[in-house]
Amino acid sequence: MTQVHVQPLARRDIDDAVDYLVSEADTEVAWRFVDAFTTALERLSEYPEIGSPVALSPRMSGVRSWPLVGFESYSLFYHYEMDEVRVLRVLHAARDAANILLVEPLDP
Repeated sequence: MTQVHVQPLARRDIDDAVDYLVSEADTEVAWRFVDAFTTALERLSEYPEIGSPVALSPRMSGVRSWPLVGFESYSLFYHYEMDEVRVLRVLHAARDAANILLVEPLDP
């Protein structure tokens, strides 16, 4: 199985999403979100090339996206190389993912 590492910005994205879901829905929905994220990480460790390539610029070479099952408005953006997956961001569809991924640092 491939090693999966969640980068600090992606961890912040998850924390922000959980906070939002707790305030706007309830704790049960937030826990389902966390479970969906955990399941996605397990899936990526088994099938790291499953996501769709994100071809925004040469800087994004090798970056892929994968939706969270049950929370398809959220996508994981990750890089896979040499038996390692690095989850870079977890972004809601309402956010400008292209701009975020092109402008903000991918690894702090």
